[in-house]
Amino acid sequence: ISIIIPVYNGREYLEDCLKSVVNQTYKNLEILIVDDGSKDGSLDLCRLWAKADSRIKLISQQNKGVAEARNVGISSATGDYIYFVDSDDYIALNLCEKVVEEFSLNNVDIVVFGYVLVDNKGSKILSIEKSKQQIVDSESSLRQLLTHNIPNYFWNKMYKREVISNIKCPVGHVWEDLAVMYKIFLQAGKVSFMPDIFYNYRQHNKSIVGRMNEHSLTDIFLMRMARYNDLKVKYPDIAELDFTNIVVSALSLYDVSLWRNVDKEVLNSAIDFLMRDKDKIIALRKKGVILWYKNIKLYNFLRKLKHSIGKIVKRFKGEKVNKRSLQ
Repeated sequence: ISIIIPVYNGREYLEDCLKSVVNQTYKNLEILIVDDGSKDGSLDLCRLWAKADSRIKLISQQNKGVAEARNVGISSATGDYIYFVDSDDYIALNLCEKVVEEFSLNNVDIVVFGYVLVDNKGSKILSIEKSKQQIVDSESSLRQLLTHNIPNYFWNKMYKREVISNIKCPVGHVWEDLAVMYKIFLQAGKVSFMPDIFYNYRQHNKSIVGRMNEHSLTDIFLMRMARYNDLKVKYPDIAELDFTNIVVSALSLYDVSLWRNVDKEVLNSAIDFLMRDKDKIIALRKKGVILWYKNIKLYNFLRKLKHSIGKIVKRFKGEKVNKRSLQ
């Protein structure tokens, strides 16, 4: 198994992550740490770990973002299976052993498993898992992905090398897993869902994932549109499962444009989408969307008011940055 760990200024939690990886009960590992220009001492810590464990291969690059770090990891991996761990999270010590057994037992291409949300100190907040074991085909797994029964995260899945080796994450964007996860599932024959919880997903204030701003909302809209258009070619019925997601993304992007500068070309694309499919969208019977069509001035006023009240509440509570959110 090639385990890819992108690292950027995560020294505070990095030790926990590396301990959980090197102490796996399954020992046949290639551990690829890709340091993405860390400036907080993370690179020095990674060097110490690499000296102590010959399975660790340390790759250092200038800061290019987590997408490029993952791309470098994928292109450098030599394992039969590929797995990703975020440097601020940690994994169960038997993850690799149990998942490899699942690959061998059922001859699947991807194994999906459960995870638990933990706080800064590792205390459990919430468990996310399947209620029972399932093995499904590519089409069924895509349906679950688009209906949010499977999150887009890289780290709650392990992959046969051949279904991910040609995948490239879009560099310079956030939420890059949204852009590529469906492509990985398209290349899979069978996907296994295990009810076991193997991953500890840490929520903290420094995470990039939770920072929902005009840039992330722009990326999410563009990626969902690209996914929708791609899937319409081969699976038009499955593509329609993504339609509501795109409506939400388009309107969210419009909302943030009321108080932040948004790329005009992308914003116009979002508005064009909302106008082009007006009847279909109204049929969804979402109150906010209907108000946008019927009285946009009132809609704008209410959205700005809600935004202002939200800022006041956050300031009162002392909240500076959103916590990591679910995809």
